[in-house]
Amino acid sequence: MPIPQSITDLNTNPNNNSPQGSEAVGPNANGYIQTLSAFIRQLYDSKVGKGTLDAPKGTRLVLQQASAPTGWTVDTADWLTDCAMRFSPGGNHGGVTAWSAWNFGGTFTTDGRALTPAQMPVHGHGVNDPGHGHQVNDPGHAHGANAWVSDPGHAHGMQKGASDTGAGSFVNSDSRNDAPPGATEVGYTGISVGVSVHGSGTGIWVSGSGTGISIQNSGSGQAHDHTYKTPQVKYADCIVAVKS
Repeated sequence: MPIPQSITDLNTNPNNNSPQGSEAVGPNANGYIQTLSAFIRQLYDSKVGKGTLDAPKGTRLVLQQASAPTGWTVDTADWLTDCAMRFSPGGNHGGVTAWSAWNFGGTFTTDGRALTPAQMPVHGHGVNDPGHGHQVNDPGHAHGANAWVSDPGHAHGMQKGASDTGAGSFVNSDSRNDAPPGATEVGYTGISVGVSVHGSGTGIWVSGSGTGISIQNSGSGQAHDHTYKTPQVKYADCIVAVKS
C-alpha cells in the first residue's frame, strides 16, 4: 500500500491503514514514519496552534470576532443581523425593529400633547374679592291732612236713663260721673269717629352693587412636550458561527 499523502487518506479502522501486516516494510519504513510525523504536525497546526474549535456538526456559537474559525461558517440570516441577544431557552427569536434603528434614534412619543380636564391633577383657583356696599335712597314720605286723612265727622247723642238703684251704678249711660241715689242719670251714647289715615309708600329703595368677585385662572392650556434621549447603549458586535 502506498504511503498516505494526506491525513484524510487515513482510516478510522487501524487494520485499513498502511503498512499492512503482510507487507514488507523494507525501504518504505522511513516514509511511513515521516508521514505520521507530518500528520501530527498538521493536527497541531489545525487544532492546537491555530486554536481551531472542534464540535459536532451543526453546533452554534456566539463569537466576538469578525470571521468564523476554520471548520465553521457564519450564519448571515436576516433575523440575526443587527439584533439584540436575549438569553432564554428554546432558541427563539422575534421583533421587527433593527437594534441600531432603536438605539440611535428611536422615537418614544409624539410631542405637542395637550391635557384634557380629566387628565389634570386636582388643583385650586384663587379668589379676588375687593368688597362692595349697597346704597339706600329715602326720598321721604308723609301722610297728608287732606289727601290721606279721611274724617266723615261724628256726634255723641244724649240719652236719659233709668233711676239710679244705688250708689255707684247707673243704667244706659255713658257718663263717667255717678248720680246721687234716686236721681235720674243722663248719659251720652258713643259713636265711631270714622277717622282713617291712608297709607303712603315709603319710597325707600336699596340700590344694588356688583360684588367684583373674580376667580383667578390656573394654567395656560398650552401643549407640552416629552423630552427623551436616544439610548446609545454600549455594544459589541458578535457573530453566530455554525460548525460545518
